[in-house]
Amino acid sequence: MKKIAVAILLLSSYCNAQTADGFALASTNVWEAEYPRVDSSGRPEFRIKAPSAAAVNPLSPAEIFGSR
Repeated sequence: MKKIAVAILLLSSYCNAQTADGFALASTNVWEAEYPRVDSSGRPEFRIKAPSAAAVNPLSPAEIFGSR
């Protein structure tokens, strides 16, 4: 009985709660990682750590894959 209680306690502490902005942790996250998060429509939210970067300029899909 004690083993079952411990197992329930451990499993209940690992739940994917949704945040106020509608994003939840991705099911593929490594243990206790905050990001990436995914909303109900499948859009991802992630963070990039670049402490010494002066600017970040993301590329458009056309710049990555070329226009067709």
